Amino acid sequence: MPKIKVNEINYYYEEAGSKEPLLLIAGLGCDLSIWTSVLDKLSQNFRVIIFDNRDAGRTDYVDATYTINDMADDTVCLIKKLGYEKVSILGHSLGGAIAQDIACRYPEVVDKLIISNSLVQVATVSLAALEFAGKLRKFTTDISLPTQSIAPWIYSDDYLRYDNNLEKLGELIRTYPFPQQADGYLRQLNALAKFNSQGYLHKIRHLTLIIGGSHDLLTPLNQSQIMADNIPNAQLVILPGSHMPIIEIPLLFVKTIDNFLLN
Repeated sequence: MPKIKVNEINYYYEEAGSKEPLLLIAGLGCDLSIWTSVLDKLSQNFRVIIFDNRDAGRTDYVDATYTINDMADDTVCLIKKLGYEKVSILGHSLGGAIAQDIACRYPEVVDKLIISNSLVQVATVSLAALEFAGKLRKFTTDISLPTQSIAPWIYSDDYLRYDNNLEKLGELIRTYPFPQQADGYLRQLNALAKFNSQGYLHKIRHLTLIIGGSHDLLTPLNQSQIMADNIPNAQLVILPGSHMPIIEIPLLFVKTIDNFLLN
């Protein structure tokens, strides 16, 4: 399995497809498997690069505090080490925070920018829910419970009601071979909690697509609106559902990405 050393951290990554490069950055508590339902479709039109952030999946765990800036630095180094001069970037949630930081501090490596279900600063109620899930990870041996506790914040009522999806999420976590460790989740959350991009959004000059969820409780629509209002070349698209269009409406999500990048 491919790994590459980036700033003394061994990063796990995968690539699929051809044509123009598109880098996907996953969110808090997620690894590259979060892209499974959209990867095949996206790789039909792009050279898709996916990877595990530090403290997730098969990338090294880092026993030290860090910031979104550090995660952005790693990501840019990864891009360059893989031989790409410029890529389009799609960041989801925490990945969207990393994408904003890259676009501001490393504008030369970004072609087009997509920020999905992300934020300029974590809302207090969202942070409380995420912190509770983190504490639950430290005090239970059932690793599915933290995921199920945060599920109402990141999935729509329609999705959770259908086909026993809440129970299926729990079973998926229990059987997944690379679950995130509690300390890794809390370090990622600590980095996200300190993030605030409102002061530099106006410096992002790339063509930018902001994707918001009509019923996203974790990163409410007003966060997407702030980005759309302050990034000069941004457009806002509101998709039905909550925080996880990648999982809830993968075909519509891919169509939205294709329309922006290809037209």
